[in-house]
Amino acid sequence: MPKTCSAPTYPFRAKLQTDTATDDNPAESFANTVVNMPVDIVAISGQETFRGRTLESNVDYVVTTPYRKGVDPKQRIVPTTGIFKDKTLNIEHVHPIQKPGTRPTLELYCTELQS
Repeated sequence: MPKTCSAPTYPFRAKLQTDTATDDNPAESFANTVVNMPVDIVAISGQETFRGRTLESNVDYVVTTPYRKGVDPKQRIVPTTGIFKDKTLNIEHVHPIQKPGTRPTLELYCTELQS
């Protein structure tokens, strides 16, 4: 019998946005790179997380999503559904995860952009 991968649950949807500012026009400007991206979001404000061997205390949210190439800290997440809808989450760290018997995922360690 072939091995199957467990399917994680992603209850929310979000937009992945990329900074489009240029040297000629350094004003902050973002464009949608992905819309309707499946995500799970966990608020961890006031908690500390481990990234490698370094303790991170400035992270507000951990966003989990199916693995995709090219996600980096120059981007941000804007949830479009659920209780986090319309928050703007700046990606601080990208952590790819591949556990045996599961599909690859990304954990995005984010801070909330304060307006």
